[in-house]
Amino acid sequence: MKKFKKAVAMIMTLAMTLGVMSFTALAETTYTVDGSENTNVSAVLAKMSSENVTSATIILDTDTTEDIEIPSNMEITLNLNGYKITNYSSHTITNYGTLTITGSGTVDNVTHAKAALVNYGTVYVYGGTYTRSLEAGSSSKNNGGNSYYTIKNYNQMTISGDVTIKNSGCYSSCVANGYQNSSDKAAAVAITGSVTPTLTIEDGVTISGGINTVKNDDNAVLVINGGTFTNENQGVIQNHSTATIKGGTFEASENASWTVYNCGCDSTSDVGVLTIEGGTYTSDSYVLVLVSTANTAVVSISGGTFESSSSSVIGVGELYTDDAEITGGTYSSSVASFAADGYYQVASSDGTTYKYYESEEAAKAAASDEDIVASVEVLTSGETTYTVTLKANGGTIAKYDDDVEIAYETVAAGDYTLPTATRSGYTFDGWKTGSKTYKAGSEYEVTGNVTFTAQWTKKTTSSSYSLSETTGSSSSSDEDEEDNTTVTTPSTTDTTSSVFADLSTSHPYYDSIMTAYENGWMVGVSSDTLAAEGYLTRAMAAKILHNVADNPEATDVALFLDVPSGEWYSEAIAWAYEQGIVVGYDAQTFGPNDYVTVNQFCIMLAKYRGEEVPEYTSNSPYATRGLIANMIVG
Repeated sequence: MKKFKKAVAMIMTLAMTLGVMSFTALAETTYTVDGSENTNVSAVLAKMSSENVTSATIILDTDTTEDIEIPSNMEITLNLNGYKITNYSSHTITNYGTLTITGSGTVDNVTHAKAALVNYGTVYVYGGTYTRSLEAGSSSKNNGGNSYYTIKNYNQMTISGDVTIKNSGCYSSCVANGYQNSSDKAAAVAITGSVTPTLTIEDGVTISGGINTVKNDDNAVLVINGGTFTNENQGVIQNHSTATIKGGTFEASENASWTVYNCGCDSTSDVGVLTIEGGTYTSDSYVLVLVSTANTAVVSISGGTFESSSSSVIGVGELYTDDAEITGGTYSSSVASFAADGYYQVASSDGTTYKYYESEEAAKAAASDEDIVASVEVLTSGETTYTVTLKANGGTIAKYDDDVEIAYETVAAGDYTLPTATRSGYTFDGWKTGSKTYKAGSEYEVTGNVTFTAQWTKKTTSSSYSLSETTGSSSSSDEDEEDNTTVTTPSTTDTTSSVFADLSTSHPYYDSIMTAYENGWMVGVSSDTLAAEGYLTRAMAAKILHNVADNPEATDVALFLDVPSGEWYSEAIAWAYEQGIVVGYDAQTFGPNDYVTVNQFCIMLAKYRGEEVPEYTSNSPYATRGLIANMIVG
């Protein structure tokens, strides 16, 4: 019986002991560093080790000065909680296990050749500011006796959220991912067992400074999905291995050499594979510099905005031989030589924006009125290229989007096929350059920059007018006005010989008169008489501007008592009044048959064009048809 009782007592004692050990290991998961019982983070880690605790949250409640090492068997969440950790003599935080850093606060390092954070395990940086407050590197050749990376990653690291990383020096990079050289790699791999350090940076992160802001070194993988990156020294991103950038803002100051530097310098560790899918990149110098001494560099760009204050967005190192393939993105200078085969460039007419598309159709669909479209093959062929300008002259160009009225194309010297054009209410007569007009589909030999203007014949309509040949004074009656609604159809004869018997080709306004006539803006008083010196009435002036505007509809066509609806000028006057181009003498009187002076028409034309309106003068002469034609065409 005694032996039985003794055995039971021993079992109960053992069970109680195991229960206490289990409770200690599972329940004690949060520690607060308060400077007293838990002096610092290192003291808490030592306590955890002695108590066989491998997973815990450590919350700072005071500033500390120490060198922290997270053991490989521990999983730690460190909440900075607004406080500061400063190193004693080594790296401020060295991680061998799994570490998650949260909260605001600061991790600082003040010792030469030591970092604020070095990772050999897995780190998730979700909060805090990381810096080297005594960084003294003054140039790429002078470390000032105190310089190093702010963060160095040898294994797996993710940085995301409200995180700030900075380095005020220009000897070491701010953040370094991967191995500096073979000996650095051998030492790190002996600890980690992994040969591919991976760093992922998400949106919300701000990283600045260092000779390079983020350096992706040997054998490393860098993925940037967002964030803000700035540099004032050498560059923002330096890639020697494999990097993918999907978003973010990357800005190099006027003192920096580039925004992104890509080097394929070794076929095994320095391969230089760079993929850019988005982001904004700016620099006063090159945005992207490409170097390859091992013929391994591969650069693919499918998106992003690249702006350089210099004449070139991309700079190429002397030994660069591999291709960079651009399939998208927006650039401040042409990068056609790097565009994918078969692609087309769309350039703004002022030469500040360049984009790339996989086909001519896609390029022209995306082009605005003043963009210049060119085949990359043409641009990079070494041939002389010229700009062909197409002015639809009130219509649209069929090979472009419906609302493209003017277009520019870059072509090589040789035959160019002229497209067709369309315009509501008009027949397309061809493209005019100089004194010749070419039909759609014609081959024109391009030997220099050339401009083509579409020529039109207005289709028969009942809303036109013929002008009076009267050259007398103003009248408020309709005695001097011919109410003639018959349209004179322009001839398609070459305009080097006049279509009007009373209009000499030597007339000072001949070209303008014929342009206005061919566009349907003005007509003759008969089939062969123009009366270039005839005066215009207010109704005629409104109708001319209405024609120039392609006869838009008016809301109310019976505004004035002396402008009844249904007349050839009714809608034109109503439209001009609604647009603020003309006004009445009063609320009921417009005076459609009163003559217009040159000054009055100048005021109307300025209002129509949205230009500065000249002052009214009372002694201006009456406006003649030839002069008006010259004004509206000019």
